[in-house]
Amino acid sequence: LDDEPDRRLAEARQVALILGYRCGLRRGEIRRLLLRDLQGLYEPALAFPTLVVRGNRFGSTKTSNANRVLSLWALLTDAELDLVRRWYRRRTLEQTSKKRNQLFLCELHQPNFLMPSKALIDPVQEHPGLVFIICDIPVRRVMLCD
Repeated sequence: LDDEPDRRLAEARQVALILGYRCGLRRGEIRRLLLRDLQGLYEPALAFPTLVVRGNRFGSTKTSNANRVLSLWALLTDAELDLVRRWYRRRTLEQTSKKRNQLFLCELHQPNFLMPSKALIDPVQEHPGLVFIICDIPVRRVMLCD
C-alpha cells in the first residue's frame, strides 16, 4: 500500500495474525500486549526473544494459569520473527517516552488506547484465504476468538 497509515495497519494485522496463529494468543491478549511483554527483540536484541502473556491495566488473562512465557524464537519462522522485530522497533521509535508500558499494537500516536478489534482482528478473521486456517484446524480455531 502506498498510503502510510494503511501500510502501518496492514503490518499490525500481520503481526496480530502471527501471534494468534503461531503463539496461540487470544484476541484480547494480542490487543493488550505491552512493549515490555516482548523481551529481547530490540535493544538489546537477543538470540532467544520471548513473549510474556499477562494481565495489565488494559485487562487480565482468562485465569492466573493463562499467564505464560513463550519462546518466540522457537514458535516463529525467521521471516515472522523479523517482521515482529521490525514492528517492535517501529513502535519503540514512535514512543515519546522510554517507558515500555505502552501498547505493542496501537494506532499511530495512540499508545495508551486499545486498537479496536474491528480494525485489527476482525479483517484478519474475515479474510477468505484464512477460512482453512480458522475453520478446518480445530486447535487454530480458538486462537483468533475470545
